[in-house]
Amino acid sequence: MKYFFCYFFVSITFIFYLNAQNGPFVFNGEIEFERKVNLYTLYKENPALLEILRMANRQFRTDEFILTFDSLQTYYKPGKLKPENELLPAIPADKNTVLTNFVTNTILTTKYFFDKKYLVKDSLLKVKWKLTGEKRNIAGLECKRANAIILDSLYIVVFFSEEIICRGGPESFSGLPGMILGVAIPQMHITWFAKRVSAKPAYKEPFNSENSNTLSFNEYKKQLFSECKNYGEIAKWYYLFSLL
Repeated sequence: MKYFFCYFFVSITFIFYLNAQNGPFVFNGEIEFERKVNLYTLYKENPALLEILRMANRQFRTDEFILTFDSLQTYYKPGKLKPENELLPAIPADKNTVLTNFVTNTILTTKYFFDKKYLVKDSLLKVKWKLTGEKRNIAGLECKRANAIILDSLYIVVFFSEEIICRGGPESFSGLPGMILGVAIPQMHITWFAKRVSAKPAYKEPFNSENSNTLSFNEYKKQLFSECKNYGEIAKWYYLFSLL
């Protein structure tokens, strides 16, 4: 009996070792995200601009962002600039950076509203996610779907992969048992989807908020609301987009 238990223990240990060596789990790495905005729907209340976009056949604006991660934190920042976007109308939040710490449950964001810069620090947003059972493949990884309501009334759809241990995602999206690789917000006609996932040592981005004047999320919302009043019909979209 003693030898049986020894053999059983060694066998189980060996199986776990093989799974650790050959398993699909990613602990550290880098993800390239593509953010896509439907400009036709965004500027539907501006006929002159909409006509220019249609003539140029520019329905979508796409931007690249890079997320580096390990099991404890993520850092999200703009990727390579696309020259073709210089000819498109400017939108806020193009240069945002987001540092999320899952040990302290805090998020530190440098937010840009066009030329204005805000440093916002607060606790992670608590979201009540609902799993749907739907699955899809994103960037070569199997992902599960979850839905939620954020910012009181904004319906979002996300896809997350349990093959990546970190529970982060693009922008401030997080809180699921794996990495969020896809986000869609139908009301805002905007999506984020991973194009590439690479396993590599996590890059420790220097991001020091000490001696900086940080705002809480609620303080930032008040200032942003005041700023958005000057943008007419598109003000609500700008406001919600800049809160993400």
